[in-house]
Amino acid sequence: MTDTPPISRDQRRARALQYVAALDGLRALAALGVVIIHTESEADASILTYVITGTLTGPLFMLFFAISGFVLYRGWARKHLAMTDGAPRARASAAGGADGRTSKYLLRRLLRIYPLYWVVATTALLVADTDHAIGPMDLVQVYLLLPFPDPDALLSLGLGIVVWTLIIDIVFYVYVAIHGPAMTAVIRRLRHRATPYQIETAVLLGMSAAILVGALFVPAPLSALVCLPIGMWFAVIEAEQDRLGRRLAGVDAMVNAWPLWLGGFIVIAPMIDVIAVQASDYGEFLSSMAGIHMLLVLAGILLFINVLWGPRHWPLQRFLESPFMRTAGLLTYGTYLWHPVVLIVLHQRAPDGGMLLYQVVTVVGSIALASITYVLVERPLSSVRLQMRRPDRAPAP
Repeated sequence: MTDTPPISRDQRRARALQYVAALDGLRALAALGVVIIHTESEADASILTYVITGTLTGPLFMLFFAISGFVLYRGWARKHLAMTDGAPRARASAAGGADGRTSKYLLRRLLRIYPLYWVVATTALLVADTDHAIGPMDLVQVYLLLPFPDPDALLSLGLGIVVWTLIIDIVFYVYVAIHGPAMTAVIRRLRHRATPYQIETAVLLGMSAAILVGALFVPAPLSALVCLPIGMWFAVIEAEQDRLGRRLAGVDAMVNAWPLWLGGFIVIAPMIDVIAVQASDYGEFLSSMAGIHMLLVLAGILLFINVLWGPRHWPLQRFLESPFMRTAGLLTYGTYLWHPVVLIVLHQRAPDGGMLLYQVVTVVGSIALASITYVLVERPLSSVRLQMRRPDRAPAP
């Protein structure tokens, strides 16, 4: 029997960046919640129905942003925190997707977003009835996801919030690509005064506070964007815990307090519903109730903490990590993109269809289309992106 050879520092980091299976299941639930609540708004559901459903699905929608921030920043966070152990040039593992090449990182992310979006956008252009004359510049806007010079060119597709969420994602990709190298320079300059963890925490929490302040002066949905830097901060916490080899006390306290958070949600949620049903319509609810949206953000973040660091034997963890939910997670992006197209067709074919018809057809139709395009578009491209995640190998001596 041979001895197991020691592993290097970089190999230890690579093993630490493990795949978090529960996030796929959580993402699938979030996508289903968005489809359901969006279908209700399109089918003119009562504000009471919308509010009650939103109480359960709202925190899940916020998790879309938190998961993005966490997953996209894991590699960069480990690269920064590696500077505390005498390895300022150490690369994050390929699994984290941060090998130091900004161009490769952006190309991988754009290959994730654009190809399937182009398929869905083309389909929407073919099936949508619109009075908006679509010219060449409009097509450029549509296919490149540019909000200028005419925002109506994007809205005429009928994809609505899907388009604007993708624009936010692309802007965030660019920001992460800039933030990573910039924070490396900041950490090198300040590492004798503070640890990388302290520096990252101050920057990301400052950004979160700025977004929350901004949400007080603009339409309330801006508050959901606070989940992006919070998700990034959770990646920093994970890296710091791995460096220390132990859990941070605050994380354990948050996880152990789950009965308190759950009890608070059960008590506060009905009170929120009583306030929210006073809105005259969906638009007023979105634009005038920032406090409610911030509470949904808080609920989503607390759920995310428990999914990331709660015990693996919890029923919630086992459900989210089940093969069924992990498979559903693979179809999340496609389901999210296709559901407005299904709604367009429903409006054309069954304008007087009831809520049940709209919900069943939209959910089933979106998942079916997502399954097809996953096999034809997403899975082939995923192997390409996986190859791009691998760091360049040094030539053999």
